[in-house]
Amino acid sequence: MVAIIGAGVSGLTCGVVFAERGYRTASFAEETGQQTTSGAAAALWFPYDAEPAEKVIPWALQTFDVLVDLTHVPASGVSIIELRQFSRTREIQVPDWAIPLGARPVIASEVEGSRGSFKSGFTLRVPLDCVFGGTNDLSSDLAVDAAATDQIIAECSRVLNIDKPNILAERVGLRPFRKSGVRLERNELRDGRTVIHNYGHGGSGFTLSWGCAREVVNLARL
Repeated sequence: MVAIIGAGVSGLTCGVVFAERGYRTASFAEETGQQTTSGAAAALWFPYDAEPAEKVIPWALQTFDVLVDLTHVPASGVSIIELRQFSRTREIQVPDWAIPLGARPVIASEVEGSRGSFKSGFTLRVPLDCVFGGTNDLSSDLAVDAAATDQIIAECSRVLNIDKPNILAERVGLRPFRKSGVRLERNELRDGRTVIHNYGHGGSGFTLSWGCAREVVNLARL
C-alpha cells in the first residue's frame, strides 16, 4: 500500500505510475481538484525555475515523451503548440537540451506586433494543458492582483495581435520553490516504513511530473 501526500500534479502523477505498476495507492491532501496549486497554475512544458539542471533536464525530457504520446488521446487535454521565448535585454542562446527537440533561434520581427520590443529569442514546439502569460514573483499571497491581470492580458493580446479576451475567473497558483533544488530522495522511518520526498519543483511541476514520478517508484523498489 502506498500513501501519497498531496493531490497536485506531482502527487497525482506518482499515484498513476504506482497504480500502473500494480500498487494499491491512496492520496491524502488538504485540497483537491481545482483548489490545488496545480489546478490554478498554468501548465506549459518547459524546464523553468528548478534545480539542479543535471537532474531536472533528464526528468523533463522523460515527461516530454509521455506528454507527446498523450497528445494522441483527446481526453487527455494535452496539445502541442509553438513556444517562443524572447528577451528584451540580452542575447538568448538555444539551450543544448532543446536542439534535439527542434528548437531554433528567431528574431523578434518574426512575431507580429513585437517589432522593436525584444532583442533575441528562440522557438520550440512543446506540450500545453493552458497558459496565457504569467508572473514570477516571490510571494505566498493567494489574492488576485488586478494590475498584474491587466498587464498580462494587454501584453499577450498585443504580441498575439488578438482582441482582449473576456475574463471568466481569476486564480493565483503558487509554485513551491527550494533554493537548494528539487528534493527527490528516500528516507527510512524508525518503524521501518519508507518515505520518499518529491517536492520543490518551482515553476516546473508539470514539466518534471512524469520523470520524477518514475524515479519515485524506482526508489520505492529499492
